[in-house]
Amino acid sequence: MNIEKLLDTADIMVATQQYNKALSIYNQIIDEDATCDEAYLMRGALYGELGQKGEALKDILTAIDIDPEYDGAHLTLALLYKSQGELKKAIISCERAIRLNKNNKEAIQHIINLYTSLADQQLSSHLADKAVENYRRASQYAAGNAQILYKLAFSLSRTGQFDQAAELAEKILSQNRNYLPAIDLLTSIYEKTGQVDKGWELAESVVEQYPNNVTVAITYGKYALRKNKQTSAIEKLSRFIGRSDIKDDDRLSVHMLLGKLYDSIYEYEDAFSQFKKANDLKYNDYQISDFKQHVDSIISFFSRERYSGIASSTIDSEKPVFILGMPRSGTSLIEQIIGSHSQVYAAGELQNINKIALKIDQPGGQYPSALETMSVNTLNNYASDLLQLLDDLSEGEQKVSDKLPHNFLFIGLIHKLFPKAKIINCLRDPVDNCLSCYFQHFGGYHPYAYDLTNLAKYYLQYTRLMKHWQDELEIPILNIHYEDVVHSTKQEVEKILSYLGLGWEERCLEFYNQKRAVHTASYAQVSKKIYTGSVKRWLDYKHHITELTDILKGGLLETG
Repeated sequence: MNIEKLLDTADIMVATQQYNKALSIYNQIIDEDATCDEAYLMRGALYGELGQKGEALKDILTAIDIDPEYDGAHLTLALLYKSQGELKKAIISCERAIRLNKNNKEAIQHIINLYTSLADQQLSSHLADKAVENYRRASQYAAGNAQILYKLAFSLSRTGQFDQAAELAEKILSQNRNYLPAIDLLTSIYEKTGQVDKGWELAESVVEQYPNNVTVAITYGKYALRKNKQTSAIEKLSRFIGRSDIKDDDRLSVHMLLGKLYDSIYEYEDAFSQFKKANDLKYNDYQISDFKQHVDSIISFFSRERYSGIASSTIDSEKPVFILGMPRSGTSLIEQIIGSHSQVYAAGELQNINKIALKIDQPGGQYPSALETMSVNTLNNYASDLLQLLDDLSEGEQKVSDKLPHNFLFIGLIHKLFPKAKIINCLRDPVDNCLSCYFQHFGGYHPYAYDLTNLAKYYLQYTRLMKHWQDELEIPILNIHYEDVVHSTKQEVEKILSYLGLGWEERCLEFYNQKRAVHTASYAQVSKKIYTGSVKRWLDYKHHITELTDILKGGLLETG
């Protein structure tokens, strides 16, 4: 039997999609020679292509047992693991292939992709520290790859390592001055670290070089706000309004930024016009009645009688701190203040509670109804897993804050998982709060925010639900008013730290000096000292927002 000839024939069968014939040939070879590692490997690879993962794994491992130094077998195993979403196992196998053959270019390309994919997942899961490690490993295999170096720089900036991130961005630009993502990142880092002059210098040079690039113009406009160069920025950004070759998201950003620029020079008519155009671009058929029904169902389920009968976790940890409320209510400011304390790790906006609710939403029942039959042990497991994640994120601090505003929907679940967790509800003048949402280009899913009527009604449902958690279920929650923080900062900070069981630290009053990564829409504000410019801002727009003020006034009177 000529094994090489049979293997070549099987290759032809695979290439022409005659898979059963190819399998017959591999079976024939293996029946004749049970030590033919290549036949096992090729059959395993074909099983993998056919979706028979178990058979594929068995054959590939057999090939490796026959010849542990067969680099191609280790690479094939890596690809099988990758197809199953097991990136860490895939990386281990791919690394082995490279150790066995440093010239295996295919394995090197795959290890670059594997490390990058793993890092991408980690970054999107708020594990920026781990993403940094894996982007760094990918960059070691792909020396000089601008895209991977950019991703490494970006992830470094997400962890607050701005100096290293800037150094990498500058390195990329030294090799390719026209790499716009690195320019955008560098200008963003300069802004976040208070190096406004450096950022402005870079933005000015680039906007002249790329007068038709909307991303560059937007970056320039953001700096113009800080440098009082509004007129120049308005002129440059206005060029893009009538153009058909830019994406809707960029067009929306242009209108939003023009609104902020006009607002900063007190031209409120033009400002509101631009904000409205931006929101009209994003407006959808969102039905606020659906949200009201959702809140109805939450309140109905979490009645006082039913809530008292639902099991609670016995986890008595006070490590989690939940900062919540309406978006643009001051959640970022409060997290920046407490995150300046030596015993608090500010984790930003996590999705953990929502993910737990989705896990509970299973065939045996749905959240929240499934809570009625959930055991203490199950709740303890959920709570312990979340605590482990917080431990992984932090560096030994007593507290870890999660400032996802919409956790106000899950306060009942939070209190059942962590009966001793601290919850801070951020409040702000309702009209200022809603108008700030309307004036903000949110990155996430905020469909209610693009229409003033929907915004007002959404705010009323938020208020109604918070009243239920606190008055009906008597869940301990600290209410902090943005206006009080602005006017009586020290007293409010003392109140917050006392509630958290933390000692006084002067640095909490100097939160704007902390080099912490802030990635929400409020990063520019929390890097400044407390200022009163956002209090009663709505009065400048009172003639444009009568439907908002009327709905809020009537609704808040009804709810008390």
